[in-house]
Amino acid sequence: MYSLVLFSSGYQLYSKEMLHKLTEVPANERMRAVSEHWARCSDAEKKQYNKRKDKMMKQYQKELEKFKKVLFNLCKLLAYLEHVCKWVEIFV
Repeated sequence: MYSLVLFSSGYQLYSKEMLHKLTEVPANERMRAVSEHWARCSDAEKKQYNKRKDKMMKQYQKELEKFKKVLFNLCKLLAYLEHVCKWVEIFV
């Protein structure tokens, strides 16, 4: 299983990717450099990051719904097992 990272904006996605690429920039200056790079991006480039962020959010929502279903079924199973154990205690 893997974890999905949520981004509330295309800029956050861009920042995450750029922080890994800007290894030559001192750590205390990286966020400023990312911000400056983002400011120079065209609207089309920014739109692509926002589209990717939206796609990731949709994937996250799908995975979350799957998880909720599994969790719900697990809770039902645990409740059933608890019920069965009580009946076993009565007859033992």
